[in-house]
Amino acid sequence: MKKTVLFISVIALSFVFVVSAFAASRCVNPGGTAGCYASIQTAVDDASPGDIINVLVGRYNEHVEISTNNLTIQGVIAVGLRVVPNASGTTFVPADPAKVIVDAYGGLMPLEVTTQENGCEPGFNISGTNVTIRNLTVRHSCDCNIVSYASNTTLDNLRLINGACGASIYGSNATVLNSSIMSNGPGPALFAEGDNAVVTNNTVLNNAGGAIVLGSGSQVKTNKITAVGDAAILNDGDSQPESISVQQIPFLSEGACLTVGYGENIVVERNTIANCTSTGILVLPSEGVKVLTNTVSGALFGIVLESYGPHVLRNTVKGTFAGIIGMSSNGSVNEIMDSITSGTLSQTVENHTSSYRQLVSALNGGPSSIYDSNTVTETMIVGYVIEDYAPSIINNKAISVPSTFLGMFCDYLIWAESGSISGNYASHSSNGFTIWTYNAAILNNTSEYNTIFGFSIASDASTISGNTARFNGGAEKWAGGFSIDAGSGVTISGNTALSNQIGFDICSYGSGNTFTGNSSVFNHWEGVTFWCGGSISVTNNTVNDNSGEGIANGSDGNVSFFTGNTALRNRTDICNEGGTLPVPAPGNTFGIYDPSNCDLL
Repeated sequence: MKKTVLFISVIALSFVFVVSAFAASRCVNPGGTAGCYASIQTAVDDASPGDIINVLVGRYNEHVEISTNNLTIQGVIAVGLRVVPNASGTTFVPADPAKVIVDAYGGLMPLEVTTQENGCEPGFNISGTNVTIRNLTVRHSCDCNIVSYASNTTLDNLRLINGACGASIYGSNATVLNSSIMSNGPGPALFAEGDNAVVTNNTVLNNAGGAIVLGSGSQVKTNKITAVGDAAILNDGDSQPESISVQQIPFLSEGACLTVGYGENIVVERNTIANCTSTGILVLPSEGVKVLTNTVSGALFGIVLESYGPHVLRNTVKGTFAGIIGMSSNGSVNEIMDSITSGTLSQTVENHTSSYRQLVSALNGGPSSIYDSNTVTETMIVGYVIEDYAPSIINNKAISVPSTFLGMFCDYLIWAESGSISGNYASHSSNGFTIWTYNAAILNNTSEYNTIFGFSIASDASTISGNTARFNGGAEKWAGGFSIDAGSGVTISGNTALSNQIGFDICSYGSGNTFTGNSSVFNHWEGVTFWCGGSISVTNNTVNDNSGEGIANGSDGNVSFFTGNTALRNRTDICNEGGTLPVPAPGNTFGIYDPSNCDLL
């Protein structure tokens, strides 16, 4: 038995020795001394799968072709007595990538080498699978500094600088991490086309084009992408994939800091993005994209969504003209939640001095879209633009305090068929909420300190309930808390209008509308006015202490049922300018009644 165990042990040790023999550690230094190669390419040509090529500090004027699989090329410092491969007493430790330099064309800049006999070649051209390159600087290619057509390429702790583009990777399962990609152009800083790319912890600075990650299952996390110029990205010859045409990339991608899409289940998370010529984060047509906890500043458009069903949560967008925009016609938004947009667009980007403000919008979201707990501040045009079917618009805030109200429209501009608009807040705009709805619920929202109306609503078959409008109207006598165009089957109940110019101005042009249980008090002019000839039932409302008319029925108002209302201490408690108003009627409490004339504004 002991002999058998000994025999097996010898066999096992022999196996380890054989494997080790095929996984060599090779070294490269500029002089080719001490047993090392003089060029990276020579070491690569001699390498076998599994080998590690240690590139020592120095400058290497070459471009490298890699067809061997399972190869690692890494910049190193030799620590020990002798620089000999596998020599006793020699240890290789990771080098500062700035000290191990691969010059694709002898240090010439890209534009200076376009006439070279060799044509344009990348610093590293990879066709072997499972290749890792780390701890190096690659620069000065008039192509991309690194190009890979293979799967499982890893780029780690690199400096990719002054190339026509930083890196282009067309295979799947690419990993780019801990790298600095700087001053490349006119192509993109990084292009990764394959599925399951991982792009993390990189610094992308001062490139003509941004980072482009296309493919399902990709993850783009904790990168810092800054200062992307105005360049026609994906239009630089060898780095443009045949499957993507320039016409498919809209103008928003020119100068975009980060572009993702054309795949499913992409995650864009915790990135810091700034100073983009056009768009901070552009999501091209795709499904299931998650855009989470990113910060975008100093862009024309913060986050642009052309995808189906993205989840957009807890992002901060500031210093942009447009904050969050959804552009899909087939359902763009599942969730836009907990995001913050604020600040001004700077015409010089750095100084943040322009009078423009940003826009947050989510268009054509589709069923079950959720807009939850976002905050928009300092809007000059519109805070939220939402055109959606059955949305849930919940607990958002829009606070617009610009230096001038000229050119402002509203905090919320919403087209919604069914769905719920609830718990939202608007202030200091022209109109707090401008809403066109059918069969929707507008519930428990608050709008205050707006210069025209707190709520401007055109609705059919909807419920408007529990909302509060206060201190709206500014100096405009005809403006105020609620302006409601009611089609048919609209219920207006339990709302409060306090200290506005006008409390409620209601145009009922259909039938079956009800105005019940509302409160309109201490407004500067009318408490409630009815217009437009359609029937409306008015019951159990409180309209007190308004400086003008309390309950006023205009010349074409048609109040079909009128009971249980209280109107006291108004200039005229109840009046009728010539429309239909069944007064006196039992069950109403009022003081002054004018059956024939209203002093309406």
